[in-house]
Amino acid sequence: LIPRADTETVVETALTVLKGIKNPTVFDLCAGSGCIGIAVAKHSDAVVKFFEKSAEALYFLTKNVKATGISGEIINADVLSCPDQSLYGLADVIVSNPPYIRSDVVPTLSKEVGFEPKMALDGGEDGLIFYRFIAKHWKKMLKPDGYLVFEIGFDQAEEVSHIMQDEGFFEVTVKKDLCGNNRVVYGKK
Repeated sequence: LIPRADTETVVETALTVLKGIKNPTVFDLCAGSGCIGIAVAKHSDAVVKFFEKSAEALYFLTKNVKATGISGEIINADVLSCPDQSLYGLADVIVSNPPYIRSDVVPTLSKEVGFEPKMALDGGEDGLIFYRFIAKHWKKMLKPDGYLVFEIGFDQAEEVSHIMQDEGFFEVTVKKDLCGNNRVVYGKK
């Protein structure tokens, strides 16, 4: 996956909520090539655990983590499977740029995005399957007062905010990207 400027807002948000936490652990779900987790690790003292399912993405993720020399662990896992605390521990922050495009829209995407694997784009019928699953099942993987930080499609702020609130997150906040579009929803456990 090619990182876009929109994703900078996710990194900035994660770094903001990490301030003051000593030796933090960050989980990067649907890590892709690792751009979010690597940037967080480069600009903080966080140890990042990267969760990715795609074999192709894992190849580039491994290459990028090695090339940058950050402190991280790469885990081949499907984030739509229930996580196990005994295997992964707990995170101070979970960041995710999950697939969030509605299934019926994926075939109509521009060339810029259309060449990326469908698996990296397709968020299900309403584009929200990953948000629902992560907010519900990965919440237990956060330490008390931990944060969940999502990148969203520009038109998904209200829906993702409601998903997080329904799962018990509080201080749920929407943050705009550099172009003024809603781009991040984050909240506290």
